[in-house]
Amino acid sequence: MHDTPRAPRRIALVSGEARGDVEASAALLVDFADALLAYERQSARELGLVSNPPELRGYVLRPEGEMVAARDVEGPAEEMPPPVDALVLGFPLDTDSPAPVRPDRLEPLSEKGLLTPGVLVYAVCTAEAGQAGEVSQRLLPLAQWCESHAARWCGTLVVERGSETAGMVGLPRMGLARRNVSEATDRLVAAVRAGLTVRQAAHIFGATRRQAELAERDIIKGRYPLPAAMLAAGYFRSR
Repeated sequence: MHDTPRAPRRIALVSGEARGDVEASAALLVDFADALLAYERQSARELGLVSNPPELRGYVLRPEGEMVAARDVEGPAEEMPPPVDALVLGFPLDTDSPAPVRPDRLEPLSEKGLLTPGVLVYAVCTAEAGQAGEVSQRLLPLAQWCESHAARWCGTLVVERGSETAGMVGLPRMGLARRNVSEATDRLVAAVRAGLTVRQAAHIFGATRRQAELAERDIIKGRYPLPAAMLAAGYFRSR
């Protein structure tokens, strides 16, 4: 539990895929960032305040351990990036993928100074249909790694059929094809903006019974309703 929740002002978004500019986790992180900034602007407008969004910095963590700035995937990241208040990691949960869930793949974050005591750590993960049932066990090494660095593990969004994310780009965010995942992403956005764990956010902002059950394990789940083949056939675009 957080003793004193705080709203992060500097957030690093780290994609753990080799081709971080085009892969599913990176696309979900882009949607997360867009939603976070949109809600920040909306809140400021409703309160009559000047918008002062948090600083977002994007990175790609390559399978071989090199960390590069997302805006320049050919070159190294800064030798020592500015410290951040929160990390949002994006990677696939599939067992045969080179996801940075293993502590040895994550050490560049510590070496670069992004993982500091007290930093809040969230994740956006993809999983194929039927493979999201062991989320807690698969993420246990990540939670333990955070604890070993005095960081705060805050929870994850898991998107089933996540590999189909690329086929969703360009479709309406709250349309039938994307709505479930978009709403799940927004729940994670709410937790990050408030500096809360997924569990705390569910208690404070409300949740359905199923969402609350998952939140007790600091998990949010979203799912694309139908395979990408139906998207290619124009099933959702005609509605």
